[in-house]
Amino acid sequence: MFTLKNDSPVTMSIFDASARLVKSEKLEAASHQIDISNLASGVYQIHLVKESGSFNYKLIVK
Repeated sequence: MFTLKNDSPVTMSIFDASARLVKSEKLEAASHQIDISNLASGVYQIHLVKESGSFNYKLIVK
């Protein structure tokens, strides 16, 4: 699990190393616990889209 804190609504998408969508959620403004226990070990990209723009982050699952 990881925590995502956002001050406005956000759409979160997680993509695997082959750019396949593995998880997507629309989240309201708040702090959210994101369950990633079903993801295999590897490197993922988290793509966040909100009013102020879009952001990409790397997620490493061990």
